[in-house]
Amino acid sequence: LAVSQLGIERSKGLFDFTLSLPYTRGQIFNAKFLTGGMVIVIPQLIGYVLSVLLIMLLKPDQVVHFHNYSLGMIIISMLAYSLVMAGGALTGHIFAQLLVSFTVTILPFLVITLPAINIDILFGGAAFLDYPIPEWMQYIFPITYVIPNWVEDSPKYLVIPAVMSIMFYIIGYISFVKLSNERNGYFFLWKSLDRPVQVIVIIIGIMGFGYFGFSATESFAGYLIGMAAGAVIGFFISYFAIYKKTKLL
Repeated sequence: LAVSQLGIERSKGLFDFTLSLPYTRGQIFNAKFLTGGMVIVIPQLIGYVLSVLLIMLLKPDQVVHFHNYSLGMIIISMLAYSLVMAGGALTGHIFAQLLVSFTVTILPFLVITLPAINIDILFGGAAFLDYPIPEWMQYIFPITYVIPNWVEDSPKYLVIPAVMSIMFYIIGYISFVKLSNERNGYFFLWKSLDRPVQVIVIIIGIMGFGYFGFSATESFAGYLIGMAAGAVIGFFISYFAIYKKTKLL
């Protein structure tokens, strides 16, 4: 839904007409977001109400976590929607929107776990990974909510995706209002992000392939070879993805 509202419309040039209408960019984004939110939330609320009526009618002996799951499904759906909407407001075409959205879902792993793994390798396995990780920390990973273990740990963890949904909405709103929304074929609409993101991609490539090389060879030489390969691969992937314009249809 979010890809259709932003990525596809921009790729097909439909924003040229939309932006010519007598509405501000903030009003256009809010109208899209509200419409998408209603499409997501209203059917789930209807299903929830009907399910409650069935429970009252059938009176089963036990209903496990029903209300928590129902509320969680709505919140997590809005998290995914607002995340992809924010990705679409920051990027210039469909592939970029999807890639940025997916990367953000695993970003805590890339910026927390992956560096910790590399520090463990460098210090002989006596660093961060030996220390217990707080249970709540896994819930800052948006992808964690694909598996509904949160309801068994504590329904209170739903506060985290609710806050993240608001945060992604704000990012999407500001980006849509402040950045150019016309077709230009670039990866990021905010060009200042190009170089920092390229550096981050290269660093992640170095750490990721370094870990792969160490795991495959169980030697420090393999780790260094993996790092070198990761630097080259990260550079080329980031260069061709970020700096090469996509063809306009």
